[in-house]
Amino acid sequence: MANGLTVRRVKNETKKIALPLAFVRFIIKALLGWISLLTMSSNKKNQALHDLAIDSVVIYKE
Repeated sequence: MANGLTVRRVKNETKKIALPLAFVRFIIKALLGWISLLTMSSNKKNQALHDLAIDSVVIYKE
């Protein structure tokens, strides 16, 4: 958790994503790069393509 950011499941934001899903998310993020980040403004929860692919959301935790 860097700077209070954490990746959680969309359906239950109290649960962290599993390690295999985190790896898949990283691979998608690395392959798509900026294209993935540009999609963040197109949905309510500001999810990038790599978040949509594994049903995750990045939240700020104080």
